[in-house]
Amino acid sequence: EETIKAGFELTKEQKEEMYNEILKLNKREKLVICLSYGVGGYEKITENEIAKILKISQAQVNRIKNKTVKKIRNNLK
Repeated sequence: EETIKAGFELTKEQKEEMYNEILKLNKREKLVICLSYGVGGYEKITENEIAKILKISQAQVNRIKNKTVKKIRNNLK
């Protein structure tokens, strides 16, 4: 079973809710989140590595990741 490291343990229901939110993301957001945190069958890699894959800057990856995490948190409230 995949784990999501959030500094605390998530219940099965919370994990399902989070995965459902990830599924709603656009392709770029989903890829950045999955690669940043090593979820969805992806290995965790650095923002610089993600930037090379997407042919964007590391700063853009960071902005996408932060915006997307905020979006997921807001939708889970």
